Amino acid sequence: MLTNLRWTLPAIVLVGLAGPAYGDVITDWNAKAEAIQIEKKLPPPANARAMAILHVAMFEAVNAIERRYAPYKLNLPAEGTFSKAAAAAPAAHAVLVALYPDQQTGLDAMLKASLA
Repeated sequence: MLTNLRWTLPAIVLVGLAGPAYGDVITDWNAKAEAIQIEKKLPPPANARAMAILHVAMFEAVNAIERRYAPYKLNLPAEGTFSKAAAAAPAAHAVLVALYPDQQTGLDAMLKASLA
């Protein structure tokens, strides 16, 4: 058991240091939010609140297209042919700019890259 743990922890650390997530738009914006929160040294309650707001905004944007679940608060109009990634990115951007206005330049660049 200890032998496995000895190799598992360094592997997890190396994966974490590999850079930003590129799996999809949700994980990319999640990683950006976490990076900002680490930089700002936010305490866990503030971090959790910001992440909840971020994920609800992205959920509402994507759910407006998919309509798989009941909306949380909003009933956004969207056609089923719209891009879910193109809906989630501006939602995430709007939330993070509202929460961290000093980060707008970097967030604007990330939004542009997300929509490219």
